[in-house]
Amino acid sequence: MGTSGAFTRLLLKYGYVGKATYRPCGTLLRDNLRREWRRHILRSGEATVLPMEEAWPDQINADSPEDLQMLCAAAKELVDSESSFGLLLSSKSSKPLFVDQSSQDQRIVTLEQLLFFPAAGEEARWMTYWQRQRLRWWRQFSRRPWAFRLEQTGTQESHVVHTESGPLERLWSRGRLVASAGCLETAAEAFLRDAHQEGPLGQVLSLHPGLAPFQAAVATSGGLTSLKLLAQLLQKQLRGTLAVYSNPSLGSSLPLDDQLSRFDEMGVVVVVILDDATLKTGVAHVRHRDTGLKEQVHVTDVCTRLPLYLQTTAESSS
Repeated sequence: MGTSGAFTRLLLKYGYVGKATYRPCGTLLRDNLRREWRRHILRSGEATVLPMEEAWPDQINADSPEDLQMLCAAAKELVDSESSFGLLLSSKSSKPLFVDQSSQDQRIVTLEQLLFFPAAGEEARWMTYWQRQRLRWWRQFSRRPWAFRLEQTGTQESHVVHTESGPLERLWSRGRLVASAGCLETAAEAFLRDAHQEGPLGQVLSLHPGLAPFQAAVATSGGLTSLKLLAQLLQKQLRGTLAVYSNPSLGSSLPLDDQLSRFDEMGVVVVVILDDATLKTGVAHVRHRDTGLKEQVHVTDVCTRLPLYLQTTAESSS
């Protein structure tokens, strides 16, 4: 679960982490996290929440009454100021999110902050509401939901905590403000640790389909030129609806098991397998990362079946 040297090498190999930059897989994972985080809050069924974005790092302080007043003024034409409403602020910050966080880490991180302004007398209800909603969000993307818990740290503050990664999101209430703040980079680290499995067949990143940098890939077992062309066409068609990894080994002599092992390490959820028989029968195999099971699907049905298959997988994982 994410502490071995092999795990670190895997993350470096596929670009989840780097010495100075976010490499491809890490950037895609962080972008997916941001999309899901914002979607969860902005589409809340019980609350009006509007998005905002900070232009420069560390310009807005959620503990400053002046800054909060300025933010409210920016949204006053769009909301009923007498009703409960919120702002979801995206920003960059170099300040520690938690009081006991190491001050040695001065990196600039990406914050998602909910600043919610309850109607008079509804502060406690909304604090409870957002605590439940945010814990539910973390758990729905986890392979091990029980590893995430809500920890009360004071009468007006609580943290969403992960067993291995520690505190991830801070929620607090102060006067007419109910707020939460979390770091996307820390969230990405937590979900990578949560998804990592190491077994006799190798390493697997069992990332949720909504977070995985690549949801699908196409693999070939056979070296016929026409098979490679079919695989490339299928990749192109799938790319219109899914995040598809462009397999550089199509039509090569690389064994199928080696291709599948690579995809498992990357966190690819499903793989469409084509072989020489596919050219005769039109039948492909869809292989799932987490079970290793293969399902027969006609190549003409792959583009319609795969999105539905991934949706079902995501719902069963939540």
